[in-house]
Amino acid sequence: MFAAAASFIFVTLAAGYQQHGLQQAEDAIMHMEQLAVHKAQSGQGAFGLIGWLIIAAVCTYIIKGMHESIKEKGDKEAKIGIKSVGCCLLSCCGCCTIAALIWPIDEQDKVGEPVAEKGEA
Repeated sequence: MFAAAASFIFVTLAAGYQQHGLQQAEDAIMHMEQLAVHKAQSGQGAFGLIGWLIIAAVCTYIIKGMHESIKEKGDKEAKIGIKSVGCCLLSCCGCCTIAALIWPIDEQDKVGEPVAEKGEA
């Protein structure tokens, strides 16, 4: 009898706690929806997106220029290195772009034709 009463109390408490937890989750979702509607109505979300796109475009232009200047040198070639990977990782905060993986910005010495020995030529 005691076990049945204890399990009934435990189930009742668990159901009440679950209902309370669900109510808190619903309240949090309603609050997030209200914030999203407010941002959409005030235009704050659009300005953030437009600002990020402008920064990404400028960074992509700079990365492309750095890549082209490495290629124009002639004695160096572009490779994916620490600067390219760092720039790609920082693209999430808007201060760089993933274009550094397309146009690498790290330099390395150009490898030319193998040198033939005197007897082979």
